[in-house]
Amino acid sequence: MQLVDQAEQGLPADQVLRSAAALSAVRIEDVREAFRRWIRPSGFVGVIFSPIIVK
Repeated sequence: MQLVDQAEQGLPADQVLRSAAALSAVRIEDVREAFRRWIRPSGFVGVIFSPIIVK
């Protein structure tokens, strides 16, 4: 069924192999650069979750 879905989306039959190759080509430097460019830790929000205790 996956091949049918890919064909309906206009993707090539070897899309899974292409995607795997692209992911395998990612280097740690690429990840670090993407993190530096797109992630802003100063904008992170902390959330504390705990159960409500009713007495």
